Amino acid sequence: MTLSRLMARLLARAIRRSDGCLIVGTAESKQRYWCVNYDGKRRKAHQAAFEFYNGRPPREGLEVCHRCDNTRCIEETHVFEGTHAFNMADRDAKGRNGTLGEASPLAKLTAESVLLIYEQTQNGSDFYDIASRFNVSVVTVTRIAERKTWKHLLCPKELPRIACPERRKLTDRLSIWQPELLHLTPLPA
Repeated sequence: MTLSRLMARLLARAIRRSDGCLIVGTAESKQRYWCVNYDGKRRKAHQAAFEFYNGRPPREGLEVCHRCDNTRCIEETHVFEGTHAFNMADRDAKGRNGTLGEASPLAKLTAESVLLIYEQTQNGSDFYDIASRFNVSVVTVTRIAERKTWKHLLCPKELPRIACPERRKLTDRLSIWQPELLHLTPLPA
């Protein structure tokens, strides 16, 4: 099937929503992206739409992004080229990263456990003891204490990380307790 024939079929079956999105696929489908085949290639529908509307595939090193953040939208004004870094930053800025915290299939901790770990680091508990109690590595405890992981839970989104209360004090205390965790090397005597 050619791209123009595919797009004619997609556009004929797509549903226009009130927000301007032109949606392909069925509501029952579990796929985030709707995949299509044309000219011997398998692509996502929004990539095919971009190629159809612009007469070319995305340039080398760029990918097709959505202004509307709807993965099934093929509206011409909603798809554009962008770098992967831009696409990920845009996703994160809009809070669309679905792998934060407990939603991640790799998460070993619950939100409640993370808050307990953070509280214990603030109260001066030994990082090694905390790590063994929660069956995680000392690095995990350190990253929680420094708000490098689980920051969506430990730091309000509207504040930058450095503006979070107690951050500087925590870093100072860590350097006194366990400088190896901060990758600090002592000054020569």
